[in-house]
Amino acid sequence: MGPPDRSTTDAGACDGRTAQIQRDPRKLLDAYAGLAEVFFERGAIVRGLVYETQRRCGKATCRCATGAPHPQVIFSARTERGQKHRALSRAARERIEPLAERYRRFRAARAELGRLHREILAHVDALEDALALDLDIDNLSD
Repeated sequence: MGPPDRSTTDAGACDGRTAQIQRDPRKLLDAYAGLAEVFFERGAIVRGLVYETQRRCGKATCRCATGAPHPQVIFSARTERGQKHRALSRAARERIEPLAERYRRFRAARAELGRLHREILAHVDALEDALALDLDIDNLSD
């Protein structure tokens, strides 16, 4: 025997496919709620990136002129006038790096939120398709 005729199935009934579609988004909603911790974490953020690079200082008498370049910590941020890069002292690094890391986590969580949102909407659309009855609009009075 084949699947039930959806045009005559009771609107409140759930087949196995519908039940599965309803279960899957619950996992996504749990992940969605877990992201709230990142968004509501107390403390400031700094829009930018802290990274370490190797550079030559340009002084003719410095050891980097003939040997290994100096390690340097850089803060990179987008401004109204484009991308800016600034070298950081140890004290500035200790102050800015945790704030920039919090920003990185915030942006990663935001990207995940968008991905989850699209996936949840796809499940909701599939659920709508599974629940919708196929009615013969020309024979509604029968």
